[in-house]
Amino acid sequence: MTTKISLDKSLNYQRHQRDYSMLGSTVVIKALYNENKQFFGCAPHPTYLIVKDDIFYHFMSKEDGLNRCQSWLENNGIEELQKVEQEYEEKMAQFNKFCATDHKDSSQAIAELWQYFIDFTNIIFIGYELPENCGTEVSKELYDLCFQIRRKFEDAHKKCFVIEEKIINQVAQEEEVDKEILLSLTVTEFEKFLASKQLPAEIASRQKFFLVKYSEQGEERYFDPNLWAEFAGEASGKLKGQTAHPGVVKGKVRIIRKVKDSRNFQTGEILVASMTDPRYLPIMEKAAAFVTDEGGITCHAAIVAREMQKPCIIGTKEATTTLSDGDLVEVNADQGTVNIIKKA
Repeated sequence: MTTKISLDKSLNYQRHQRDYSMLGSTVVIKALYNENKQFFGCAPHPTYLIVKDDIFYHFMSKEDGLNRCQSWLENNGIEELQKVEQEYEEKMAQFNKFCATDHKDSSQAIAELWQYFIDFTNIIFIGYELPENCGTEVSKELYDLCFQIRRKFEDAHKKCFVIEEKIINQVAQEEEVDKEILLSLTVTEFEKFLASKQLPAEIASRQKFFLVKYSEQGEERYFDPNLWAEFAGEASGKLKGQTAHPGVVKGKVRIIRKVKDSRNFQTGEILVASMTDPRYLPIMEKAAAFVTDEGGITCHAAIVAREMQKPCIIGTKEATTTLSDGDLVEVNADQGTVNIIKKA
């Protein structure tokens, strides 16, 4: 019997594929309904985190980013954001010291790290979402400050995930448990594990399919793989997105879903990813062009494309699901299209 969930498709859920752990991601998402709600003045619609075939996705309503920005702007402006920026510069200095410390108490260290995860969500979301959702409604001064903030703090969460893995590896050694198992837990399950030393019964099957729903009612977990049909959508077969930097090139596709997959990347290939971040820079140097599922004009791929003067198309929504490794394609970033010349 198939499990049912109430996915409101009118909310325009967007798929985000990430090379992140379930553990750290649930820390961030859970806090959007609690601690971060105080900063933004609102909570999001239900959010869904899914692991399918060892690939991690999260689905958030597009309305949520707009709601957060509008709610924050009701009571804040350039002066308030400048104060927030200063506060987070001090927090970043503290975080860097934390990262450089050899933590002997792993339980205390993970608790401190989770607080950094939660705190940095405020500044990261403002820096990213305000220009994307309200760019035409705010002053150029505020827009530029957001862009500056994004460049300054966008790597904070990624650094949190790196430190998380180190601390969880320490916990795994202390508890004689596989590190990857601990990283596949939700934050609620991890806290229960620390208290009881018991793992969930279905832990072995999670890399095949695992869905976590967050809402103001809390955390719900599902294991029925048939639920993927609610989220998968249907590929149109036509790839069109937004031009981040113009140019026309042909090349073979290489899809990168996890940074560890980048070892096989060859010079001149077309980099196709859900999104990029600074960890992708070595292969972006090799790539002939970039094509992403996500992103706006201030996203990492767009910024790097302009700096490297390489064709880039962002926001195609389905490049990673429509294309396959080895496909010969033409990336026409003048028109924002990707045309398949020959399937692999």
